Amino acid sequence: SPTRAALLTGRYPHSVGVPELASPDARGNVPILALDQAAITLPEALRPAGYRSTLIGKWHLGFYKENWPRTHGFDEFWGSLIGTPTFWHSRETYHNETPITVPGYYTDELATRAIASLRRDAAEAKPFFHYLAFNAPHYPLEAPFELVSKYRKRFPDRGLFAIYAAMVEHLDTALGRIFAALDELHLAENTLVVFMSDNGPTAELNSYGPEGADFSNGPHRGYKFGTTEGGLRVPFLARWPGKIPAGTVRHGSAITMDILPTLL
Repeated sequence: SPTRAALLTGRYPHSVGVPELASPDARGNVPILALDQAAITLPEALRPAGYRSTLIGKWHLGFYKENWPRTHGFDEFWGSLIGTPTFWHSRETYHNETPITVPGYYTDELATRAIASLRRDAAEAKPFFHYLAFNAPHYPLEAPFELVSKYRKRFPDRGLFAIYAAMVEHLDTALGRIFAALDELHLAENTLVVFMSDNGPTAELNSYGPEGADFSNGPHRGYKFGTTEGGLRVPFLARWPGKIPAGTVRHGSAITMDILPTLL
């Protein structure tokens, strides 16, 4: 929740009402949290330039209707309000404010919906901002049987590793479908795509535990919820054919709050 608040506002999350995980209930000393309505979000900043903004996927920034995505500048919302909607028979899923049932595997359905939105915006020749918030590979670890079987050959004694790897491949495939749609619609040259994560690997036991987190964080120390590099350093990739040279690597430091002002 704090990372999402920082991404959408360009501000430190504690300054916009989300210093901790948002929840529909108070938890110990943590009250019910939601993104501050006074904070200007990326879709609100883009609206004067004629952009249509769509959120597909995970919100996790407020659970009561006065704090849902369309109160913060999004024109359309299709996804889940909660942090862990699961991947089969997803929970707390809505189209705008109407509850929906999501068929199939959630990662696939999010990609399908994103592509449909791209086709709509391309047909209307309208500039767009799409916030596509996949929940993969967040726990619960769930993936199609055939893909899990593929990775069990690589991790025969680490069953959770196989499921996690299958979830990541499924996410890669979904992104590939979206890039293919951008090419088909002749939008790739005029579309900046940013791919990033919200935190480092988790050592939580309902995911793949400390062993899995150590496998994922490479040379870095620590995990999600920590302030060492393993918890804070995340992937950041940007793709804009014709504007960003392919294969470019930048070594300067950046933080989530930099993204909104950079895009503007």
